[in-house]
Amino acid sequence: MSNRQAMNDMLTKRWNDTDSPSAGTAVSVSSGVGDAPVGTQQRHNLETLSYWIWNRTGAGGVAATVSVQVRHATPAGTVIASFQHLVGASTVASATFTNLMLQGKRGKAIRVTMDTVVASLTQSVSAAGWIEDD
Repeated sequence: MSNRQAMNDMLTKRWNDTDSPSAGTAVSVSSGVGDAPVGTQQRHNLETLSYWIWNRTGAGGVAATVSVQVRHATPAGTVIASFQHLVGASTVASATFTNLMLQGKRGKAIRVTMDTVVASLTQSVSAAGWIEDD
């Protein structure tokens, strides 16, 4: 792929997804949003990831361990990157990453999950990137 084509893909073939479900629910976003299937030669790139985790237990409550995982294709896909947080009672953990440039496998979407399901946790994630056509 030429530099010009890569720059064109970066600027024009963007994807983004956000998930902010109810408390006690798993969080999942994907680069495969929309109606179009992922082409066999397309490579999805994760550029920006932002999330927050709120442990709503009261003072003296239990801390929660939360894992944020970037995977290939599905919630059970190969882990590309993982970020762990220990969130104390009545606190919020948040993170924003830019210029990640994590690449998925050709023909596979990228999925970001937070699968710690605890009734006291409220979680939100937003992810964005671009699709490379080759």
